[in-house]
Amino acid sequence: MSQASQPSQPNNQSSSKADDFAIAGSSFLQRAVYDSNSLRLTLYFKSGEERVYLYVFPAVYEAFKQAPSKGRFFATQIKGKTQSLSTKKPLMPSDFKALKPFKNILKQKKG
Repeated sequence: MSQASQPSQPNNQSSSKADDFAIAGSSFLQRAVYDSNSLRLTLYFKSGEERVYLYVFPAVYEAFKQAPSKGRFFATQIKGKTQSLSTKKPLMPSDFKALKPFKNILKQKKG
């Protein structure tokens, strides 16, 4: 029985691996890291700022990756459309309260 569970572990680990890529040609975006399990897109800006965008669905992320202008796509399709958190400031209790309406989204995705 333990043999049957061993092959599933590498698959779970590989499916949780984040997609990380450098953004070339953008005046303000430097790097993006996407975790499809948590629906989080972390963007690294050339200014040194890092922001985590929550509930970015895979189709949106794929469109972002394919967009000829990552900066334009970000400005029109991600910024202001989903909640974001700065990784430079400590999280406050109000940050978590704002996420409560979205708990069902992740439950539906996993279920």
